[in-house]
Amino acid sequence: MIVLDTDVLIELERENEQAWEGLNRLRQAQVEPAVITAPVFAESLFGFIVKGRRQEGEDFLSAFPVIPFEQESAARFAELRHALEKRGTPIPLFDVLTASSVLAAGGTLLSRDRHFAQVPGLRLIRPSW
Repeated sequence: MIVLDTDVLIELERENEQAWEGLNRLRQAQVEPAVITAPVFAESLFGFIVKGRRQEGEDFLSAFPVIPFEQESAARFAELRHALEKRGTPIPLFDVLTASSVLAAGGTLLSRDRHFAQVPGLRLIRPSW
């Protein structure tokens, strides 16, 4: 399962043709649809609300199934945040929430954010667009 990060959603919402083409190529290789995590949904909807475009945001985000943040994700979050801080390589809180959700779901994260490479065990695709 391909899980989209907030930065990818931003490019899709901006109608970046390369982003859509890349996502469509990945979708063709996958049986399941591209999904988002609950933290990515929250972060993205917040961005729309700040711009006074809540309904547009809800409409856009409704195209992507949401992985819920449940007990397994929460446990992975606690372990991951501790491990990253102990190593001295913390990443933004929403990104720890996102990574723990992807790990719990067994997915692969599509993100341009380099710091996700620091997350042990996270399967990551970094698009070139």
